[in-house]
Amino acid sequence: MRVLAVNGSARMGRGLTELVLGSFLDGMREAGADAERLCAQRIRLKPCACGEMHCWTTTPGACCIRDGMDDVVPKLKAVDTLVLATPVTIPLPERMQTFINRLCPLVEPRLTFVGGRTRGRLRDAAGPIEGGRAVLEAASHAGRELAETGRMEPATLSDVRRPLVAEEELRRFYNAWI
Repeated sequence: MRVLAVNGSARMGRGLTELVLGSFLDGMREAGADAERLCAQRIRLKPCACGEMHCWTTTPGACCIRDGMDDVVPKLKAVDTLVLATPVTIPLPERMQTFINRLCPLVEPRLTFVGGRTRGRLRDAAGPIEGGRAVLEAASHAGRELAETGRMEPATLSDVRRPLVAEEELRRFYNAWI
């Protein structure tokens, strides 16, 4: 299985998002996956400027913007799985939101609903709390499961959803930036 992972954190390789993503990718690699990691902050991206979905209607599958996505799109087309890792913040980090928006040319302009979720089809196919180590191990297990079976079991997803950082510590961290 070929995997491309994009870390959407503005802190790139220094934050909690990187810790979880690294563990997840370690699990995928243990299961034989070939995984590459990019940081959205390091991709030279321009926001979508046409605003009319030309990549879906006028020039299906082709974006009119020339920037760092020109280097990323061939990688996206060559992988079996795209992993998007982002901090749990609102709004998403700006560069990650731009990256997600710029995926539109790769998606067919038809959305379906499966199991209560919206699905699009691709064109051409601070520090961990006590117990935080278990979350990272669960992320590694989730990556291994996805690489081996193509899915993650509900129990695994439940394990990964546990807090990595105590709520109070997270509040102190964010409030220190204000």
